[in-house]
Amino acid sequence: MKQIFLNTLCVSFMLVPAVSFSSEQVNENQNQNLAEPAHPYPPKEALEACNSKAEGATCSFMGRNDRTVSGTCHKGPRGKGPLACKPENNASMPQ
Repeated sequence: MKQIFLNTLCVSFMLVPAVSFSSEQVNENQNQNLAEPAHPYPPKEALEACNSKAEGATCSFMGRNDRTVSGTCHKGPRGKGPLACKPENNASMPQ
């Protein structure tokens, strides 16, 4: 009986650091997610393309490799943030 108690006690002490590490790791990951924006900030050209336009208006700007990017003006994820030109063909960008 005494041996069973000692074995249980030893196993308990070995599990405590593993559980502590796991919860600390989860908290650290949650804090990183709060610190980093979920979506990248739009490029300045996309912001400038919608300077004097309303949400939903058509827009265009010069993108990478001097390619014209056409789209519509949107406020970003969940309708928050500055108005920026969202490319028509970029499915990865949030509405």
